[in-house]
Amino acid sequence: EKKAIIDMKERDKVNFVKATLPEEMTYLFTLDVEGDNEVEIKNYIEFHLEENVPLSGGDALFDFYMIPGATKKAIVSVVSAQNVEKYISLFESVGIEPVAFMVESSSLSRSIIKRGSKEANLIVYLSEHKTVCSIVSDGFVQFSSTISSGGSLLTEVLKKQFNVSEEEARKMKETKGFTKQEGNEELFSMFMNSSSVLRDEIQRVAIFWQTHKDKDGKNPIQKIILCGRDAVMPGLADYLSSSLKIPVETANVWKNIPRYVDEVPPVNYRDSLDFGACLGLSLQGS
Repeated sequence: EKKAIIDMKERDKVNFVKATLPEEMTYLFTLDVEGDNEVEIKNYIEFHLEENVPLSGGDALFDFYMIPGATKKAIVSVVSAQNVEKYISLFESVGIEPVAFMVESSSLSRSIIKRGSKEANLIVYLSEHKTVCSIVSDGFVQFSSTISSGGSLLTEVLKKQFNVSEEEARKMKETKGFTKQEGNEELFSMFMNSSSVLRDEIQRVAIFWQTHKDKDGKNPIQKIILCGRDAVMPGLADYLSSSLKIPVETANVWKNIPRYVDEVPPVNYRDSLDFGACLGLSLQGS
């Protein structure tokens, strides 16, 4: 990890960095707040932190956003101060100064949700070793959940089932996937079984949101947006849409970057789906 950062610093002459914090290191909750200004609201949140997360005020760092149109309701992101200090120390030990940190799902949403959108969308980020499901509504991440199951699970299952190398397993996954074409029946069945954990988690998050939307005045989920290079696995979007009864599409991580409206991005589409959170960092504050 440290060597990779040193190599990046030397190769790209990096002196400053904006970084994402892993979703599994953070807590997210919504709170009815009191106070007439930012300082009073912040003090109110800090006083009520221990009621919502397993951290005391002195051990936590937090940020908050007021939900547009809501009466004094805030979305609060909390992270252990100790975890942040570890990242700061790591960067400073190689001569890089951290400028800002963002929660992974928040950064990702900046790149793939159209700026100004008020509708609720469920983002599913499929990385190698985990899957992050997050609900974005009114322009903010309002709920997130992480499971320790990602694209590598399907790759490993393919390796064992068909006795092939990791490279061959990845190729099978990326070219055949969930398609029901003749001769692919065994692979399709295997994918259905292996993806049940993913489908069930997405369904759990969707049901939680949909059952609370009327009580809390939330927007209903309009669509599921898949991100990560496995998002374009053949048949995956159709399988999830059919199973969950919600429209599913793959992300466009360049959506909010004006330069690439008329230009071809420098990274191919499948690879770009792994860089959504990085691109979101570049849009922070803009």
